[in-house]
Amino acid sequence: MGAEGSDISIIASAAPCGFLAMKDMKGDEYKTLWRTGSLTGDADAQSSNPMLGCLDERLALHYRYNPLLGFHLATAFTPLAASSRLRHTASDETKKMTKTIHAAFAQFRTWSDAFRSASSRVTLRFAIADALAFCEVLQNPTNTSTYNNHWDYEPLILDQDEYGVKKPSTFDLVDTSNLIDYLGVLNLLVAIRPLLAPKSTSTNQTEIMLLREESIAASVNSWLSGDLVTTKSYCAKASL
Repeated sequence: MGAEGSDISIIASAAPCGFLAMKDMKGDEYKTLWRTGSLTGDADAQSSNPMLGCLDERLALHYRYNPLLGFHLATAFTPLAASSRLRHTASDETKKMTKTIHAAFAQFRTWSDAFRSASSRVTLRFAIADALAFCEVLQNPTNTSTYNNHWDYEPLILDQDEYGVKKPSTFDLVDTSNLIDYLGVLNLLVAIRPLLAPKSTSTNQTEIMLLREESIAASVNSWLSGDLVTTKSYCAKASL
């Protein structure tokens, strides 16, 4: 995706109404986003988009950047109860927005309200590091021999004030986005398995954007270097 193109990955975010979302978002919104930093192209905006104005020279905007992909966009095309907080209504100021953008605005407002009400029970921690190195340090925070990434010799050391005695050691859910496309399935499975809480509901949520073979089934076997059941058993034993 870029200033002159559109992003069809919105289909996944709007499933099962993906094609309706594609019809609703004709492509101009993406051009506006990359040109102005906003999907609405608001000329009267009083603040800049921090995603486009980061002062850290080590960071670069991902080529697939699209703020809509984190929302459940099917609500733009499905009937909702009158009392639903996810209902989107157009005002004079927003009537030019597409249904998809309206749905995202409504969800963001609802999520923000929910987050504020639960903020005392939520802790956010941030890290900029190679994903596999980060998994290793999470397993052993006192390890000082793991490097931040494979391009330099800066050790990856967690801030003890933010990640001290009360740190979580296992997690109910680990979301790895589409890192499989870059790091490989087996590398991620072995790195993440020790971080999952030892219960049947623990989940590693992941996705793929690139098929390596002609079909999904063939791609899965290629990624895993074997059938799913055998590889699952191997990863479980390798992480003990």
